[in-house]
Amino acid sequence: MEVDNPRAYLLAGLSLPPPRYVNCSTYKEFKCVHKTCYGGNDMNRYSIVTVLELVAELLDYKRFYYYAAYALRSQFLWRGSHHVVTISKKKIYVPLNSCYAFAMAVTLIEKPYLLPSFLFLTFALVLMSSMRWRNDHPNPWWRCHKFTDLAKVLFLGKYTSLSSETIAEEERANEAKMFDLTWNQLIDAAEKKAEAKAKERAEIGEALNQELEAIGGGDIEMSTLLLRSKIHSLRVSKKFVFPIQQVLLETCKWFRFAKNVFLWEEPLSFWLALGFLCLSVVFVKLEVVRRSIWVIGWAVRIVTWTLFGPWMKLVGWYVLRTDFGCEESKVVKEEAVRLERQKDNEKTLEETRVKNELAFKLRDFRQYFYGKFLTKVHILKFDRYIDTPLSSSSARPWQEASHMDPSYRNILEVKPRTRKTGQELLGLMIPNQRDVVPDIDKTEVDD
Repeated sequence: MEVDNPRAYLLAGLSLPPPRYVNCSTYKEFKCVHKTCYGGNDMNRYSIVTVLELVAELLDYKRFYYYAAYALRSQFLWRGSHHVVTISKKKIYVPLNSCYAFAMAVTLIEKPYLLPSFLFLTFALVLMSSMRWRNDHPNPWWRCHKFTDLAKVLFLGKYTSLSSETIAEEERANEAKMFDLTWNQLIDAAEKKAEAKAKERAEIGEALNQELEAIGGGDIEMSTLLLRSKIHSLRVSKKFVFPIQQVLLETCKWFRFAKNVFLWEEPLSFWLALGFLCLSVVFVKLEVVRRSIWVIGWAVRIVTWTLFGPWMKLVGWYVLRTDFGCEESKVVKEEAVRLERQKDNEKTLEETRVKNELAFKLRDFRQYFYGKFLTKVHILKFDRYIDTPLSSSSARPWQEASHMDPSYRNILEVKPRTRKTGQELLGLMIPNQRDVVPDIDKTEVDD
């Protein structure tokens, strides 16, 4: 991807861009764009199948438990987490994560006020671990930018840039397949073990229920049951299930976004890691916890001595005294407050009407220029699956014209680089009538 200013591109991740829409002139193009943005299934349409798919997606996130359990086990058993390349180009794995955890645990025993700082540091280290796990993957298409490279771009600006990577066809394809196969086998074995335990517990519970039923059950119901309703359950299912489907859809979206942030698919990952590191340092250097405890202690003392002393009797006599002779003044004050609240409500309604009018006019102008079918494009990454190129794909940096291959040089000479305008409209989109009509010269009219 072409990035003229990497630092500006990185800083753009701190703010959300405005909503983006794609207009199409035909319904066929609209269906194609909608399918590209949201997939083949319309998740906003009520369907029992959709509800089951969303529930299955949420249950699928339990795979992160196995990754987390493996990481914690490796940390407690002091297994290698970082590799160091020696002079002889041999990798040596060092348990740095275990060293970090041991140092923080020993320090917290003596200085418990450092707990918030170490929590922020732990969050940053978790994000760093996910980034390192991606970059250690044999598949080169699975890698992401390193934290150090992004930090250089942020602090050095135009003096550095994100280096491009050359990827050959079938590069480490066999290693990537073996890596994925190993992880899948570990997770499948853990899932089968958990299913076997759950099945065993279910069989024990079922055997107990059968024995209870054989002796008459635990509780005997002697009352008469009402007749069942003849109304089919499917007629009223949408009323109750569709809101659940919408909640499940929103939950899945934010789970997807959190997963993409954790896997460094969003620029927010870098800013979160940097922010956690900065907060950790600030909490240590400024002794935020100690000072907060001191401020809270004195605030509690002041409130206690102020509100619970015998002088509150005087406050009740002279300050909070109920004066029944000033009912008229109270009514006047209440009326003034009501009028002020009414003015605020009218102002809010007017601002909302103007905002809606501008939105409707912008929509109408977009439909007039680019087509009547609109599709909203996600600003954040709510993709369930991460798209990676096939192992047969290749990549190489775009070179200068003097060092290009003849074929690429001919393409550049024949078809120069051009940028097409998009569908973004700026302004209020409200036609203004001129206040002063220009005078017309009579001689011009006669001519």
